[in-house]
Amino acid sequence: MKALLTSQELLNKKKEFALLALGLSAIGKMVAKYKSDQTQEKYVKIATQKREERDAIIKQELKDLPEVPEDLQKLIIDATVTELMRMLNDDEVTSEQILVTYHRRAITIGRDLELITESNFKNALELARKCDEIRKNTSKEDREKLGLMFGIPISIKDPFLVKGLDSTCGLAARCFKPDADDGWIVKFIKQQGVIPFIKSNIPQLLVLTESPNLIWGRAQNPWNRERTAGGSCGGEGGLVAARCSPLGFGADGFGSARVPANFNGIYCFKGTQTRFSQMGQKPLNTYSIARKSLIQDNFGPLTKCVNDISIFMRTIISEAHRKEDPSLPYVPWDVKKEVLPKKMKVGYCLSDTLFPASAPMKRAVREAVEVLRKAGHECEEIVIPNFTDMLLLTLAISNADGKSRGRDEALEGEKPIKELAISIGITKVPYLVRLLFADLIDVLGYHRWAKLMKNMKELKAHEYFSTVYKLALLKKQFLDFWKEKGFDTLLLPGDALPAFKHGDGNSLALSGCYMYLGNVMNLPGGVVPVGKVKPGEDEYESAGCKERDIFHKKACSSIKGSVGMPISVCIYTLPWEDEKCVGVMRLLESQLQFHEFPRL
Repeated sequence: MKALLTSQELLNKKKEFALLALGLSAIGKMVAKYKSDQTQEKYVKIATQKREERDAIIKQELKDLPEVPEDLQKLIIDATVTELMRMLNDDEVTSEQILVTYHRRAITIGRDLELITESNFKNALELARKCDEIRKNTSKEDREKLGLMFGIPISIKDPFLVKGLDSTCGLAARCFKPDADDGWIVKFIKQQGVIPFIKSNIPQLLVLTESPNLIWGRAQNPWNRERTAGGSCGGEGGLVAARCSPLGFGADGFGSARVPANFNGIYCFKGTQTRFSQMGQKPLNTYSIARKSLIQDNFGPLTKCVNDISIFMRTIISEAHRKEDPSLPYVPWDVKKEVLPKKMKVGYCLSDTLFPASAPMKRAVREAVEVLRKAGHECEEIVIPNFTDMLLLTLAISNADGKSRGRDEALEGEKPIKELAISIGITKVPYLVRLLFADLIDVLGYHRWAKLMKNMKELKAHEYFSTVYKLALLKKQFLDFWKEKGFDTLLLPGDALPAFKHGDGNSLALSGCYMYLGNVMNLPGGVVPVGKVKPGEDEYESAGCKERDIFHKKACSSIKGSVGMPISVCIYTLPWEDEKCVGVMRLLESQLQFHEFPRL
């Protein structure tokens, strides 16, 4: 009978098996890394090829562009949409001349600042010439009936579906997969005579407050190229501010359009979500579609003035939306409701402890409040009830899929850019390990960071429903507070900070918490530029932040050197009071008169 293994031999066998397991694990990791590197190399080649193809197209377009007199070009780029429409109807300019002027700037200045993705010029030129022909054959008395934006070219955010162009969402896997047809919203604006002529840059996965990706580069702020143009509509914000587009068409989730407006010193508006259809965008992933029912985004314009917002909203809100999307009510835009009551009750918040606002951003709110006081309105400073809890629950819902599954689905093997790599990596660490780490940093005084770490977990179905219920209760409390106070409108900082330095988007994402409120509560929200950062205001220590965590340190370093960058205020009204929000914006604009643009 074969002798049994001795204890020493058994121990040796265990060691051999352990070493074999470790070796196989190491080999497995090496193979996985090799495959990952190979996939990334493939995507780098695709992204490079796509950008080179785009550049070759716009190089040829630049050669073939018709000439427009220089004095007319200056009039065109300085004009608002309102002024351009008057010039068109008075035969002072043609749609083709407007298009050529803006397109030339977009493919030179806009490309240099990495604000654009793909050009739609060929189709846009055809549409512009058709508009000119129709206007030419229409009497001056009847031209206004053609449409409020008939013949006006606009830039549009990358994810909107345009026939023949890619909707990349900043992902290389979506290159060379052109849309088979225009999306509903693009079809609709074309029917109104609006001309989409260029697509604008966005961040990879559409989730950053700046706009870098592997394909199109990093959108730079035209006021200061060392600073971000914002995100996810960074390209749109930069194009309008650089006068490379008369009006930008974006989408706003978590302040995606309003943050870039704040950073670039332009105007922006997002309405009540169900005021018009949300169809016509390339979805990022299956999860993003479900999330929109809870964290409500909306399309919206980025403009040079408030009146252009009103014109755009009157153009886009149509009974046709109801016919295309029967789930929506049809509530026409009523310009009479833009006229404000003689006396309003105004609430304002200078800062919140979740991410205290910097000195210039607080000043923006104070200056806006002073305008309203002088106009005879009653103003009351408030603390927003349950602000931190409301936003933490919202972030919990956003990360409910766990381990960034939705992002991995969208990436299709592409590596996340460095601004996203850390946050995505954290979600893949086992939750118990993260919980222990969160408890540790909480003891060390990093309470804000600890709360965020604990929120980033996969939620089971019952946990998800419980979180949604808790958020619903807080939302009701917020609305009850608003009603109790009798507010007509609420003013907040446009952000905790002016435009921050490139690469800080992930660390400073919470600085945009003042914008999140509009999406959580489905409030109409507008951004009005107030002025610029003054000498001596480019510091964060005076913000009153009690925590000295990574977010505070990054805010202190990023705000340095921001003198001369734009600052803004954010205006909110209750759902379905979109016109009132625009009315408040118009009042502030009339007194603050910020219509300054970087000279490029």
